[in-house]
Formats: sequence, structure tokens, C-alpha cells
Amino acid sequence: MRLSQKCVRGNRTVVGREPCQCRDGAACDVVRGAPQFGTEERYFYNTATPFSSFFYFQDAEAMLGHAFAKDRTGKQFLFPELARAGFIILDLFPFALNKDDTPSITYGEMSPRRYRELFQRTASFYFDRKRDLILQHGSPLFLFRYKRLKDELGDLVDVELAKRSIGPTQSVGGTNMSLDREKLRQICHAAQTAQ
Repeated sequence: MRLSQKCVRGNRTVVGREPCQCRDGAACDVVRGAPQFGTEERYFYNTATPFSSFFYFQDAEAMLGHAFAKDRTGKQFLFPELARAGFIILDLFPFALNKDDTPSITYGEMSPRRYRELFQRTASFYFDRKRDLILQHGSPLFLFRYKRLKDELGDLVDVELAKRSIGPTQSVGGTNMSLDREKLRQICHAAQTAQ
């Protein structure tokens, strides 16, 4: 997890704990492909850029409830709230491959076989290290943000997680690029009641 100054710790956002808290530490770890920001640095953790389909302010209501946003909006407010909820975002890949910076290779045009190869070649020095940092803070649920990634890489990611006795992943990806808020809400609720 390459800690961004906009994040909390690691390379993604390891953001605190509370409502969606799964077991004793970090709560839900949402796995996604990689940061694809380019020259505009439009990226989830950059508070100077607007939200994107990756995660909207309203998506947080699935974990934090409707009351958390009372008269507040924006990433500056959202990050601390997600931190208290134990929300973590972990990229599967260490590279920002996008059409502006790396036009010859982008995640959007990469074949499933190449996705798998890239994960297999980078998992030991990237994903596994990030997973182990997260596990120092608790035992989260690992969820895929995008169904396509779960379909293409879920078995490989599950193997890496099983090395630390972590159960299989689920996807909270909805139709098109949306997040399935109801599924995320149900998973968080189930995790809370299981404690």
C-alpha cells in the first residue's frame, strides 16, 4: 500500500473502524484493479478531484447509514468517516496504466490472461505485502469492487488470501460501473451482527 498523503496508512486507505467493523480490526477491504489516474490525478484519495463511479459519497451510506452525511458532502469529510468504519481500499496492481500515460497498455484493454499474468507476477511483492499490513490491524472482509475483476482474478486473489486463512472474496460490483449499495449494506450488516 503506497501511502498517499490523502490516505490514512499503507498504499491505499486503511481507514479506521466502527459501523462496518467486521471482526476485531479493519472492517471491509474493497479490492480494485489499480489507481488509473493520469495527469489530472483523478483518483479516489485526491480530495481536490470529484467523486467517480468507483465510489460516490452516497455509496458510503451503505456502510455508515443515512444520518452520517447530514448537511455534509465531499471527500474531506468522507475519509475520516470511512476510517472510523474500518473501510480499506487495496489495489491489486502497483501500476497506474491509463490511456494518457501508458497508451500502449491500459487496464481497460488488457485481456483476462494478461490480468492474471500481471497479478501472478506482482502478488508476492505488492498484494501480499499490502494484505499482511492490513492484517496487522485486524481481520477484514475482502470484497471486490468490480464484478469483472472478481470473475477474472477472484480465484488467484482467494489463493493469496487463503495463505493467511482468509475466506473467499465476494463482489459488490453492480451493473455497469455502479457499486451494489444494497449488497454492500447487507454484507456490512451481516458482519456487524456476527461479532
